Amino acid sequence: DRGYPDIAFLGGPARARTTQDRLQGFLDAARTAGVTARYFFAEDYAFEAGRHAMVRHLRSSPAAAAYGCGDDVIAMGALSALQDAGLSVPHDVGVMGINDMAMAGWPNIALTTIRQPAAEIVAATVEMIEQGIASQSALAASRLFPCTLIDRTTLRPR
Repeated sequence: DRGYPDIAFLGGPARARTTQDRLQGFLDAARTAGVTARYFFAEDYAFEAGRHAMVRHLRSSPAAAAYGCGDDVIAMGALSALQDAGLSVPHDVGVMGINDMAMAGWPNIALTTIRQPAAEIVAATVEMIEQGIASQSALAASRLFPCTLIDRTTLRPR
């Protein structure tokens, strides 16, 4: 809804379940919006890994209009690489993370990100573990929780 014509997902390690889940959600949302989407991966959920993945990406293909990153730390590495490449965020390219770690809100970073309801996730996890211990016949389950967009300055304004 910010007017980016093509977007890309920069995930963490390709085999990580969180990376695959987030990639699938990203691609589903892009398809629904009718937006072209690409994806590539960092080797780790770390600043340097995000930075190196973005440097490699920019050497091999043109920059996307915006990037959704697998977490905030990868996004911060990507921001660093984009800025070093002379691209202005959010004027030339947008960047968004996931997790809303404290550093994402620092004024010099001001990363737009997605906040997950961590306390609810932990409580549900504990409940599911307790149910599994209490009943050997308890089935594995997954639950989805609503998240919140934390709109800072790394995406164009609405």
